[in-house]
Amino acid sequence: MNQTSQGALYGSVAVLLAVAAVFTIAGGLTTVVYTDMLQTILMVVGSFVLAGMSFHAVGGYRNLVESFPYAMPTVVSLDAHNQTCGRPSPYYMNLLRPIDSENHDYPWLGMTVGMAVLQVWYWCTDQVIVQRTLASRSMLHAKGGTIFAAYLKYLPLWIMTFPGMAARILYPDRVACSTAEQCMAVCGSERGCTNSAYVELVLNLLPAGANSTNTELFNYINTIIAALCSPICALFVLALFCPRVNEQGAFWGFVTGLVVGTVRFVAEFSYAVPPCGSADSRTDEPDLRPAFIKNMVGTVHYMHFALLCWWVTVLMAYSVSLVTKPIPAERLYRLTFWSRRDPRIRLAKEPSSTQQRQDKQYSRGDVENSPSQAQDRNQHTTDMWWWRAVLRVCGSSDAAEAEGQPRLTAADLTEEEKAQRAAEFLKEPPYWRR
Repeated sequence: MNQTSQGALYGSVAVLLAVAAVFTIAGGLTTVVYTDMLQTILMVVGSFVLAGMSFHAVGGYRNLVESFPYAMPTVVSLDAHNQTCGRPSPYYMNLLRPIDSENHDYPWLGMTVGMAVLQVWYWCTDQVIVQRTLASRSMLHAKGGTIFAAYLKYLPLWIMTFPGMAARILYPDRVACSTAEQCMAVCGSERGCTNSAYVELVLNLLPAGANSTNTELFNYINTIIAALCSPICALFVLALFCPRVNEQGAFWGFVTGLVVGTVRFVAEFSYAVPPCGSADSRTDEPDLRPAFIKNMVGTVHYMHFALLCWWVTVLMAYSVSLVTKPIPAERLYRLTFWSRRDPRIRLAKEPSSTQQRQDKQYSRGDVENSPSQAQDRNQHTTDMWWWRAVLRVCGSSDAAEAEGQPRLTAADLTEEEKAQRAAEFLKEPPYWRR
């Protein structure tokens, strides 16, 4: 954004926030969903166009793979081991790399297991993702949208990673700069300009701007997630698959995992790692980190730490749950994976005194907004043909009622009927068997 806005970073951020706030407040989740749909189409199509132009500029896929290891800037610097800073990894075409996290950016154990912890948190518990799933018209649409999003995740290799490699080949002095002075002059960062690889392609190959990220920003974001969000992932998995875990175990497991993650977070961001080659430059910037921080941060990769923090949370939560009173099985029907289709009536949790007072206040308000009164107020609107058409197009659950078909509410069902409906909610006709 700093490059596309010609330095007016904060002004651009303020304008974007203002525009996003206006249409989000005015249109609600519907506007957000339609905006996401349009942005997805524009970004996917534009990324494919840019990827094709990138492959054409470097001479095709074969030339891209062969030229990438030799894409080095004109001016280079050396690290503490007398190695060239910013040189491409010899495993740049390997998905599974050696487990030595000190010398390799993506070790195989972290990529296969540690990254799964981060992704479960993001895709299964993050509110931004979950609210879109909960807003689906039906379970079929929710599952279909999730599968479609999974298919889209196959694309970044072709529309982001390979174009980023092409950017290093085409603009080595800007994307692959290795000295702090040169990087500061190019992108304003002493630690490298790989974040600007995609933007360099956009500004030089396309006539219009775009927005993307690359290696450094990816690592920065996932480092924070690994330190602070791994306990959430652990509790989410335990809540689904382990009925023995109770509230006390979840609380102390979360606190323990959060403390461990906070220690790592503070240790990693309290001391800045000197840029590669700083000891070889005129500034001669020393590494001021204590030895234990060097070992904890430098030796343990953030993906490995995510897995470690996950296990600490799981063990603490389960251990505390074993020495405390379990949750009665009658209160767990349809709340775990194993009982998701159990039709028995779930025993409700006893409400607290605060919840009882709130229920009394809500009950007084419900008298003023009874279903019969609400139906009378909306009768005129639902009789309009254009409103029924809008409800039908949008897939609203009120479409059947707008056409004169009665719809049962929760108040019209018995407890047994509610439990039976909840047990059958996850079932839908298999689409490919039709």
